[in-house]
Amino acid sequence: MKNIDLTNEFILKAPVEPGSAELNLSLGKDYSDSHPINYFINQDINRGPLAHITVYGNGLAIYLEQRANSIVIRTNGEFVSQNDGSLKLSSFKEQ
Repeated sequence: MKNIDLTNEFILKAPVEPGSAELNLSLGKDYSDSHPINYFINQDINRGPLAHITVYGNGLAIYLEQRANSIVIRTNGEFVSQNDGSLKLSSFKEQ
């Protein structure tokens, strides 16, 4: 895997009151039949935050890091926040 510049960052924080937060990423129909590769960086919560990176065939990469109070997303795609709180892929230049 070549170096990928993950310049776009989004952070989903846990709610102030007890409850849960849900993260939805919408990639669109171009990715509905794709078969990305997942690289797991840490799958053991006892060793640090859970983290993995998903890489699609055209070079789109999405890094997710799950902590106790937040989820951090870093990507080389352009995402926009939707009214329902989800993130939708708005543009990506194949690499």
